[in-house]
Parts: sequence; structure tokens; C-alpha cells
Amino acid sequence: MKVLFIFPPKENWALREIKLHKKIDEESGHYPPLGVLYVATYLIRNTSHQVKIIDCPTEGISYEQLYSEVKNYSPDIVGIYFCTEYLYDSLKTAEIVKNVDNKIIVVAGGPHVFIYPKQTIENDNIDYCVYGEAEEVFTMFVENLSLGKNVDNIDGIISKNNKDKAHILQKVSNLDSLPFPDRRLLNIKKYKSFIHYTSCGHKYI
Repeated sequence: MKVLFIFPPKENWALREIKLHKKIDEESGHYPPLGVLYVATYLIRNTSHQVKIIDCPTEGISYEQLYSEVKNYSPDIVGIYFCTEYLYDSLKTAEIVKNVDNKIIVVAGGPHVFIYPKQTIENDNIDYCVYGEAEEVFTMFVENLSLGKNVDNIDGIISKNNKDKAHILQKVSNLDSLPFPDRRLLNIKKYKSFIHYTSCGHKYI
């Protein structure tokens, strides 16, 4: 299967209009989306599925461009990072994916899902949510889907069929079992941070 992870555009970030936050956001640079990167890397290491990451803020990808990116890649599954501070962008991203092809399976994950799992899964453009740490859960989810197996009974997977059951937050029992994030999945040269510079303007080695 072809799996696409999307870190949504931050065009409607809740703190964006606050001058201080806007200035910090502009000056601090871009950081790799490590949470997404860990999940993608774990999936690659443990399966044979095709995986791609689109980091919209860093790549400067607009909603219109995102539509084209999704269409060109033609994924079977799209995982979208959900954060409450830019919830609208995550929901808009899910809508765009479904507009490309309603058959694409949209999966929501991230801190917003942890806080509002039932509310998130009720959105028409979201098929599943991952509740908790996603490396193992999402990999099991993709594998089961590829084999045509039921995924509603996977711990940590929330669907419209099982949203009312008690969901247990999933955690990776052995963090040392996780591979280091494969930064080759990103255009790593586009990431930078002001903390890489000393007060004299020199980069740390």
C-alpha cells in the first residue's frame, strides 16, 4: 500500500495573529516533525509499504498545491497530524484528501486526538484515529488493512464503529526498540533553528 503522512499547512494557526508568537515563529526556523518521522520510519522498517512525508509549513505548500501533491502520489492511506492550535488546518487537509479521492483512508493522530478522540472521529472526512503513541499501532493498522483484516479491534484505533467503547491510551513499552527517525524522508537542508547560532553569529559544529 502507499502511505502518505501530512504535516498540515499552518495558515490558520491560533497563535499566528499574536505579534510576539508570529515573530518567534518566523525567526525560529523549521524543526523536523519528529513524531510523524518516527511513525513513518517504524512503518518502513517493519513492512514493505511505500511511505512518503509532506511537511507543508517547511516546504511552503499551500492547500491548492497540497491537492496536487496528494493526487500525484495517489495514496491508499493518509495520516494527518492533528494539533489543537491549528485544528482548522488539519481538518481542511482531511477535506482536501477526500476531495482528491473519497476512497483514500484518512487517519488522524497527534495531541488533539488524545484530548478529543470522540469529537475527532465524528468528522465526516476522518475514517480512523490513533489514540496514543502510533509507531506500533499504526503499523499494525496498515498491515491489517493491506490483508483485508478487521482493524476496529486493534487497541489504539478509533473508528466510527467503536468510538463509544473504552479506549486505552497506547504507549510503546520499549523505547529502545524504536529505530532512529530516517531523516532522508525529509528535505533536511530546509530545517534550521536560531539555537544553532552563537551570540557571535557562528554556527555550532
